[in-house]
Amino acid sequence: MPDFKTSPAARGKKAIKELLIADDRSAIRPWLIEARNPARLLTSYLFDDELLVRWRAAEALGLVAAHMAGSNNESVRRLLRRFFWMLNDESGNFCSMAPLAIGEILRNVSILIEEFAQLLPPFLVEEPFEAGTRLAISRIAEVRRDVFSGPTVKKLVQTLRDPDPAIRGTSLKALKALGVAIPSDKLKKLMGDDAVVEIYDFATGSMRLTTVAHLAETLYG
Repeated sequence: MPDFKTSPAARGKKAIKELLIADDRSAIRPWLIEARNPARLLTSYLFDDELLVRWRAAEALGLVAAHMAGSNNESVRRLLRRFFWMLNDESGNFCSMAPLAIGEILRNVSILIEEFAQLLPPFLVEEPFEAGTRLAISRIAEVRRDVFSGPTVKKLVQTLRDPDPAIRGTSLKALKALGVAIPSDKLKKLMGDDAVVEIYDFATGSMRLTTVAHLAETLYG
């Protein structure tokens, strides 16, 4: 039985942020089982002042969804609908991290990918969701690439020339996950693109600076 005098669930919301900052994944998993409403608490951290905390909260929401799905897929559907609503500025709870949370939830509850993944591509051209939507698509495509259609691929290829390096870099990541070859003329230009991009490394749980050129070389070199 958990020790509720010392467990994160007992110590409250602040302790969960401490776990996210420390990237203590071994403690986050027991917490999401103990906590009364872990999805709600983690959602609040999608608005945190610290970028790394926001990213780790989005990633942890995928773990929460996987736990929820063990007994009730409908609860995960409700969670996804909430995040899609947060993409709407009329929601009163507008959240730029919502596409990333959606991507992590669908990656961890793949049975719902076919139902929800096609709702993401329209946000490829909606500010401020462009880069986050591309990353969400890349995360989902690593599990199920077949759910994304030709128009999505076309839009991603077109935005390899976008003025924003974050969009160029995340388009590269999405196209690689989708198994799409990039025309050699475009790839050559990208490999000379020294614009800096900050990305979240899911393998290490950390933010790191890279360049569009390095991403192109790593993904397609």
